[in-house]
Amino acid sequence: MPHWYADYSLPVRPRNLSRQGWCARDGGGTVYVAPGTWLTGTVYLEDHITMPLAPGCTVLGTTDKRQYGPPRPSLGAKGEQYSTWAIFAGKDLQHIAICGRGTIDGQGAHFKYKDGARPKPNIGTFRNVVVSHIVATDCSAVGCSITGLPGHRIENVTLDHISLAFDGGGTKEDASRAIGEKPGSYPESTMFGTLGACGLFCRHVEGLVLHNVRLHTSEPDHRHAMVLDDVQEAVIDSLDAPFAEGGAAMLKLTDARRVAIRNCRPPADTKVFLTLHGAQTGTISVYDNDLGGAETVCDRARDVPESALAMWSNLAGR
Repeated sequence: MPHWYADYSLPVRPRNLSRQGWCARDGGGTVYVAPGTWLTGTVYLEDHITMPLAPGCTVLGTTDKRQYGPPRPSLGAKGEQYSTWAIFAGKDLQHIAICGRGTIDGQGAHFKYKDGARPKPNIGTFRNVVVSHIVATDCSAVGCSITGLPGHRIENVTLDHISLAFDGGGTKEDASRAIGEKPGSYPESTMFGTLGACGLFCRHVEGLVLHNVRLHTSEPDHRHAMVLDDVQEAVIDSLDAPFAEGGAAMLKLTDARRVAIRNCRPPADTKVFLTLHGAQTGTISVYDNDLGGAETVCDRARDVPESALAMWSNLAGR
């Protein structure tokens, strides 16, 4: 497979990193993005591409909105075009990786209030994705979501060694707010408004691994750290999350099935570590955790079967 080096600079234009398209046409390859600042709009990815970002490299999203979402023909398709507003985007992709110790800076503060209609993709599939060793600051105030749709689940997603920093300030009322499906607005990241989790809100997912995820808030946040709604085959391993006095349970599971929670250590004075809801909830395993800081380990709603939860090998809560 060919290997290209992104060692050139054309400011603002997405074709700065377009050599990955050449690789794709030759069956795939590696595009090395060298140290320096690379100002760009939308970069459309292709199949079988690895893009290492070298230390000292910054892929900088332009603040010129005109550079995002230009129509793009699908590789190998006859006359088909699509358009997506993002720094990295693609359609029907497989075997791609963006890795390395560089930085991706979307300059999100310049897009707090977007104007005009954004192009919408058709419903497709999202599966077999690994995101690892990421440090993200100034994350969205609404929280982050991994959300599919009824009948269109997200499949096999792993987040490993992820650090997310938020402003905080969410309320306990935010934690209990009903979140509608909003299929007509999908997949706009802010479509739900303020989420019930200050960290991760996950819904309609099958196969989810959250390993060594660290959440931080500048101000106390009274929402859940994580919410899993209609999620099955999941692992929460080594979660590090804050707890605000008077806040909602650290973890909330609703109609979740076959979920393992292990190696977690809620901070001192955590009121409730885990709350379970939904008659479909079952096979929830909680083991090898240090629960000494939690006043209540699990709060189970009336519609949750008693057999839904199994616990063993934990350091007991208070």
